[in-house]
Amino acid sequence: EIEGALRFALPWSGRLAAARHAAELNVELACLDLATARLRAAVEADRQLARLAWSRSLVELHHALASRSSEQAQLAVQRQEANLADPLEVSLILADASRDRRALIESRNEETSVTAVLLLLAGLPPGETGIETAPLGWEPLALERESLLELARVHGPALAVARLRREQNGQELKQAGRARLPDLRLGPAVQREESGTSWGLAVGIPLPLFGRTRADRDAARARQQGAEDALDLESRALPVRVELLLDRLEALEQQLADLSGEAASATESAFRLAQARWSTGTFDVLHLLSAHRAFAEIRIERLNTLLQLRETWLDLTMAVGTPLDLSLIH
Repeated sequence: EIEGALRFALPWSGRLAAARHAAELNVELACLDLATARLRAAVEADRQLARLAWSRSLVELHHALASRSSEQAQLAVQRQEANLADPLEVSLILADASRDRRALIESRNEETSVTAVLLLLAGLPPGETGIETAPLGWEPLALERESLLELARVHGPALAVARLRREQNGQELKQAGRARLPDLRLGPAVQREESGTSWGLAVGIPLPLFGRTRADRDAARARQQGAEDALDLESRALPVRVELLLDRLEALEQQLADLSGEAASATESAFRLAQARWSTGTFDVLHLLSAHRAFAEIRIERLNTLLQLRETWLDLTMAVGTPLDLSLIH
């Protein structure tokens, strides 16, 4: 006597629909990851362009400072040779000129480094010199906080991922619950005896052992709870991040206004006056060096503030999750 049966699983309790929905969630999550990666690449390229413009402005500034301090050093040496300047004062001026030359070298190295990173991001060959950048600038923005917060709630990448993870784990928990009802297995069966061969229908139901389905449900429930906690945390953290970035933008704008106002013009006038008086011998070297440092520091700080404004704006773009109106920045 010979028996044989071939059984095919017939899933029920909505398992096929659940599996299809899980696959759709996976596709949606992959598309979201791709869109986030594209936005991150665009933001990083914009960040490096801003850093390149900043480094070029620094090179230009340090070149001007080094030229002025070099002229002062030459004049100091000439006055010393004519016994019109104290050797200590001349040494201080020479040291100041040396510091400006080192700052110029450092800013050029920074420009070279930023250019290399930008070329790598753009996929251009090393040594490409055709990258054009506009000078860093900024116009005060009238931003609507509620509108930006709403954009962040809709498009924020981390929040969107957390929502999908929660839905994904929810589906896994439902599937683990349906696993308590085993699939019905149905198929043809054959039985061969001496009297002949008979055909029939074989029916089977697998019985899971060792509590596997319960363990799977417990694990799925834990993952679902973790996804709920992550979504709750991100829902509370995202508005805080956006608010902090907006506060930082406002603070930097106030700082830029102070650096671009009377303070900047006053330091330039003071430096020119100190330089003219020192060359005629009516101004001491310490006042000259102090005016020179103040002139340099306020311009360097202004460039750094412009860069921080641009980078904070880009951080806000990533937090919101969608390109903002960058035409507002000049």
